[in-house]
Amino acid sequence: MDVVTRIAADDSSERVGYLDALGVWLGQHYRQTGDVGDLDRAEAGYLRALELASADGPLQTSLHANLAITLKLRYEAQGAQEDLESAIRANDAAIRLARPDHPERGTLLANQGTFRMDRFALSEDPGDLDAAIAALSQAVALADPASPEHGHFGNGLGNALRQRFELTADPADIDRSIAVLRAAAQYPQVQDEDLAIYLNNLGIALRRRFRHRADQADLEESIDAHRRALELGDPGSPHWVKGQSTYATALHERFVSTGDPAHREAAVAEFAKVVQRADAIPVVRIHAAQAAARLLAASDPGRAAGLLEQAVPLLDAVALRRLDLKDRQRMLGEYTDLAAHAAALALRDSQSSPEERAARALVLLEGGRGVLLGQGLELRRDMTRLRSTEPSLAGRLDELRTALDRPDVSAADRRRLDARLGETLARIRSLDGFSQFGRRPDLAELKLQAADGPVVVFNMSSYGNDAILLTRHGICSIELPLLKVQTTAEKVLTLLQAQPGWADTPEPAQTMSDVLSWLYEAATGPVLDALGLGPVHEDDERQWPRVWWVPTGLLALLPLHAAGDHTASGRSVLDRVVSCYTPSVTALCHARKRRRPPAAHVGLIVALPQTPGPLDDLPAVAAEAREIARMLPQRFLLDSGDPAGEQPTKENVLRHLRRSTIVHFACHGGADAEDQTRSRLFLADHESNPLTLGSLLSLDLRDAQLAFLSACRTAFSTSPSLLNESLHLAAAFQLVGYPHVVGTLWNVGDGAAAAFSYWFYEALSTWDRNLGVQHSAHAAHRATRLLRERFGDDPTRWAAQVCFGA
Repeated sequence: MDVVTRIAADDSSERVGYLDALGVWLGQHYRQTGDVGDLDRAEAGYLRALELASADGPLQTSLHANLAITLKLRYEAQGAQEDLESAIRANDAAIRLARPDHPERGTLLANQGTFRMDRFALSEDPGDLDAAIAALSQAVALADPASPEHGHFGNGLGNALRQRFELTADPADIDRSIAVLRAAAQYPQVQDEDLAIYLNNLGIALRRRFRHRADQADLEESIDAHRRALELGDPGSPHWVKGQSTYATALHERFVSTGDPAHREAAVAEFAKVVQRADAIPVVRIHAAQAAARLLAASDPGRAAGLLEQAVPLLDAVALRRLDLKDRQRMLGEYTDLAAHAAALALRDSQSSPEERAARALVLLEGGRGVLLGQGLELRRDMTRLRSTEPSLAGRLDELRTALDRPDVSAADRRRLDARLGETLARIRSLDGFSQFGRRPDLAELKLQAADGPVVVFNMSSYGNDAILLTRHGICSIELPLLKVQTTAEKVLTLLQAQPGWADTPEPAQTMSDVLSWLYEAATGPVLDALGLGPVHEDDERQWPRVWWVPTGLLALLPLHAAGDHTASGRSVLDRVVSCYTPSVTALCHARKRRRPPAAHVGLIVALPQTPGPLDDLPAVAAEAREIARMLPQRFLLDSGDPAGEQPTKENVLRHLRRSTIVHFACHGGADAEDQTRSRLFLADHESNPLTLGSLLSLDLRDAQLAFLSACRTAFSTSPSLLNESLHLAAAFQLVGYPHVVGTLWNVGDGAAAAFSYWFYEALSTWDRNLGVQHSAHAAHRATRLLRERFGDDPTRWAAQVCFGA
């Protein structure tokens, strides 16, 4: 039994004090070992003690204050915003409970200031920073100038003033920050552990002032302060590594100032030590790898790639399942280019062969992009085999995955479920033949995905822009010199402004046509030339060559399948190959394992010609639904235009999805710019119970085969920092079981959408009376070409639909 549980079960009157003391000890042990489990146990003990203690008991203030510190430490380690908010609430409660003359009142105020500083880093609300400075100033004023607390509180105040200087550039703030921190560091009776912290923060403040005034003396004093801090600290502590990283940053600053290669090498050496510390907080190691790579990229790209190669696997530790999806998105958004930079540098490593470079880059991209999607796939891979050999373990894994993926799970339940999930995965991987259960595909399996046609993985980075080509003959890469990051960003903005609904864009059709021509010249054209795929003159799309596109970064917002000059025959992707998209090669592996032709399809048609709220009617949806129903002999129809029928609500849709192999949505869709898990399909009850991306993630639809999302922006990612995560509705449907998904990149008129849908299903039914969904990409290709014939001079009307999957 856990020691916290044993003490909590003790019926002695002293157990509250025991739990408080145990929590303090666990916090100290965490600082020595970095084991976050200590903080989980401490939190559980404090919460139990608060339940047991009398409401006006003398320990209430201490329990709330220590709980706040525990939650703050866990926030620093893992980044859950709820931990920070809970820490603030607990500390505020301690301040309310403390008497005006409470001996720890200054400490409580100092903690309040420190916590508000952390929240400022998230909110960027100057009010949080001003509140922090006010609380810390009050704490300093309360402390005896001869006491250690005066130096401790001054350290916090110095940090807050430095942060405000970074916001306002007021030199008075940075001067006062340095003065306060110097005073704290010169206190005669300060302990070595505390002095190391004060010196480290003083070094950071001096470095900030050096950037402002370019006084070399500030930089040299900064380096000396960091060096002294390291000498005083415990090198065995994982928290000592944070000081080593700031020391390396100061050395980096000196190299930038002097240009001396010896100074660069000194900084790289320190950063490399940080990267190699397996016990350090993952974000500290990632930042060190990124900084070292920037220093080495021009002179030694192979070595730079090696450092980033150690950082990429840490993204899974940054986006822990115990965090909610919003926190995981925020954490990953800070490292959006990590894998892209690592891959670009690997491709420029002259010490290895071209094939080795391409393989290394591919593995890096697969490990560092689509992390959230990959976590979902991990718990769905190899399940068929597990269910047949260990059904009880498979059931437990399904139960835990479903519970963790629910959007309404509390933070405490997430931690509990995540711990049980880890234990279950360890048990599964201990079984014979299951050691690799749920892990990402290895290079050999990735290469196999080119069996049905080439897979093209684009990579864009400030270090270079390339395409990695997987073919039956092996793996290679080509440089794309015309594909510049800045140019691509400009083209994406131009394309967005040309889309329907953007006001006052002159000649949107020609504007988009120009973007498509550029995209062909810069990206898809050189790739198809390298693959030896020329124009095709064959009426049956099933005989055409196929290409799977894996767009990364900004390219994920562009219609690669429609790139080209459509006024010239054979000068477009549509005239050369059948295109299909996949968020990653790993996702393609998953989609192909989910293919299983049913005896007969059961369709679900969700039609909303009218939608509650201020959304426009979709008059063509009724006819679209009728035509598709005609081609699906077995189907359920949920139609908002039929008041006597079953309505297209979230509950009804989710119930029917489990019984269907094909689902067709004809409705409004929307991508959420602030939280992509809130992107949604607008159903009849969307105002009270929306069908969001997040609400889909707990599903695992074993019979699913085709999802057709005839709704706006269902394949569009709205957050620039999360483009490599492929967080959109089309990818979500692929994750939960559909090997084939059709979505849209932008708003499409319902007339064009209905025509595309009709031609898509007509092609499938013509080729196979049972609707052979394995030809979904071919059918989408035909429908796009037919739309192009109808609206040839206006790609805004024919280029939006994309096909994902197997």
